[in-house]
Amino acid sequence: MERFYGLFVLVALVAVPVFFFWGKRAFDRAALESLKRIYSDAERRDRVRGSAPAVSFKYHTYSGILLYVTQTEHQFTLPRPVAEDTLDALLKHTMKFGFFAYGALLIPILAYANYLGQKRAIAKQSATARPSPVGNPRGRAPRS
Repeated sequence: MERFYGLFVLVALVAVPVFFFWGKRAFDRAALESLKRIYSDAERRDRVRGSAPAVSFKYHTYSGILLYVTQTEHQFTLPRPVAEDTLDALLKHTMKFGFFAYGALLIPILAYANYLGQKRAIAKQSATARPSPVGNPRGRAPRS
């Protein structure tokens, strides 16, 4: 058994970094696809709503595994129901993909606090509702 220790160490030194980098790339691709789905759904629903009263919000999402975290800022101007659903989807994205980052203890707290603040901002803006202008910016799409 002792003669296999060298082989175990060699496998660990090669397999762990390869698995980490492969897993990181797969995780990043999955997180990016999730954001693209959220953006396309928000854009599709915004087109269906037409000129409903628009609200603006800014939200930060987090994603990462153990040693790294990626923070992305999202800005939207959407009708209120679409904005609320998009905000919910962004929070779910953060809870799913940001939970494994090195800030796992703080990320859910920060994400939920930001979520509540944006919900309040949406409610205030909808109290002074105005029709959405044509050619309204729908937000910046995530980079690929």
